[in-house]
Amino acid sequence: ETLIPTGEGKAYGLELSWQKSWQRTQLNMAYTWSKSTRTFPGINNDETFLYRYDRRHVYHISLLYKFGENIEFSAQWNFGSGNPVTLANGQNYFYIDENGQRTLTLIFDAINNDKLPDYHRLDLGLNIYNTHKWGESRLSIGLYNAYNRQNPFYRDIQIEDVNNPNSLKYEQITILPILPSFSYNLSF
Repeated sequence: ETLIPTGEGKAYGLELSWQKSWQRTQLNMAYTWSKSTRTFPGINNDETFLYRYDRRHVYHISLLYKFGENIEFSAQWNFGSGNPVTLANGQNYFYIDENGQRTLTLIFDAINNDKLPDYHRLDLGLNIYNTHKWGESRLSIGLYNAYNRQNPFYRDIQIEDVNNPNSLKYEQITILPILPSFSYNLSF
């Protein structure tokens, strides 16, 4: 238990939402502002730092439109400001043998000293409902990340040349490009 650091975490936030319905249309909007920090004695020079999941601004906008009784279209746009990430700001080489074989050590000046780029995507969906003698069916067709935004998941360190101290680069890793979906549900 003495090896586990104890510290203090603080989180603040405000959430606003708005909804409006018309005859065939429903619109929802939500905004969240939040801040989350951590402080640990002996870590980060005892300075408070942004927590990994601190996402300052989040927006959600969704639209549902009904083309009559059996067909509905939906669109949802999501935005989130970038999450904090810790990036190295320097590097040292330590010689470990007579052949000059080196070990690279990265230098970090602070925890979560940078942010990933903002995250956003548009999701689209179409549902077709039918009533049958034996029950009901629903055909759903969707498109996740419709404009194929390459949203950041994390940054990976790339060292192009171990003999060149200036070759440290970061590669942004993304996941979940445009992704179609299809489902057919039956209810008896």
